[in-house]
Amino acid sequence: MKKTRLGLSILVIIMLAALAATALAASETVDYVVGTSGSFAPFCYTDDDGNLTGYDVEVLRAIDEKLEDVTLTFKAMDFDGLFLGLDAGSLDFISHQLGKNAEREAKYLYANEPLGYTAMSLAVRADDEAVNSVKDIEGKQVLVTATGLPNTWLTAYNEETAETPVELKYYEGDWVQGMQQLVAGGGDATVAPAVNIDTAIRELGLAIRRAPDPLYTVNVYFIFAKDHEELRDRIDATLVELRDDGTLASISQQFLGDDFTTLTE
Repeated sequence: MKKTRLGLSILVIIMLAALAATALAASETVDYVVGTSGSFAPFCYTDDDGNLTGYDVEVLRAIDEKLEDVTLTFKAMDFDGLFLGLDAGSLDFISHQLGKNAEREAKYLYANEPLGYTAMSLAVRADDEAVNSVKDIEGKQVLVTATGLPNTWLTAYNEETAETPVELKYYEGDWVQGMQQLVAGGGDATVAPAVNIDTAIRELGLAIRRAPDPLYTVNVYFIFAKDHEELRDRIDATLVELRDDGTLASISQQFLGDDFTTLTE
């Protein structure tokens, strides 16, 4: 009888220790809030069932699965709110197919590992057959955002290459809003990711077409609050694993129709 009681006591101790270990592991799980968009298909958007999905979102979910002591919570918002969220401390990092520029690099912490690249292309109205390359937009009005990479790229093109400068006309909002302004006659062209132009034609029915050759390609990154170096480094390492085992390419094929994960730099 004593042996039975002793055995039960040991069993209880083992079970309590296991529960304590489980509780400790749970308490050591850190929750990080990642900001993205719910309307930036096919990268981050809400599907017909109301679920957040897209290339960026599913890559983040794959990262979340790999990092057992980290939980990523999504917060969808308008693009303009993403950097405000980083500044206010309500977001730990953001994902929205973001390229590098000097202003952002000075203020925030970029991932070292890109999650892929974007082919930036010209969009023009469907009945405009004259524009097929950057040379064709010289002297024409091109819609860009003031802080976006197309503005930076075209400004450098004007300074270094153009015989007749491209006229840059600024708009506020995302790529779709720029394409909608184009259709409405707000400019002669705009610049957007090739995937987004094709999506706008196919799913929104916008009367535009994509020029055949990209203007340029650019790697895209997660952007973190400045004090999140450890999180940045762990996500960098996980991205390398996901690229090496083919997960990134598989997600890219699913959402983008091609492999946009081979690095360009």
